Amino acid sequence: MAKIEFDPSMLVNALTKAGIFEPVERAAVQWSGYSLRSWASTDREGVPYIPTLLLTTIGRTTGELRSHALFYLRDGRDFIIVASKAGSPTHPDWYRNIEENAQAWVDVDRRRAPVRAEVLDDAERTRLWPALVTMWPRYEDHQTKAAPRIVPVVRLRPIR
Repeated sequence: MAKIEFDPSMLVNALTKAGIFEPVERAAVQWSGYSLRSWASTDREGVPYIPTLLLTTIGRTTGELRSHALFYLRDGRDFIIVASKAGSPTHPDWYRNIEENAQAWVDVDRRRAPVRAEVLDDAERTRLWPALVTMWPRYEDHQTKAAPRIVPVVRLRPIR
């Protein structure tokens, strides 16, 4: 019997066309700790699976909770995330939310924890950028596309 190959990008594309990818992705990360986007992206790009967290911020205009699945890098106990918005000339909404209110929550490995968001200064961003690009090489493309906007890097520090 022939082996059937499954392309995870097909699932992501189908969910996107149906208009339900983002809520499905948020639920997958929150409840299973696993990201469909990372699975498809890493399969396509040939890089190892990229850890993904669910960041929940407080909406700057509505005050409502807003959740976004994002790739992350660990730096000690902290989570490092990138506000690339795939190279858009504008910052993502979640970044604008944490500029207004640094209180947020992360769901990682099926656990929720409160965090405080801090935008990294130039020295810290420079220190961590190579590791972020190694994790997800497209960040370099995103920075090039976003120019002259500098793609912010954010530290999420767990609150004890």
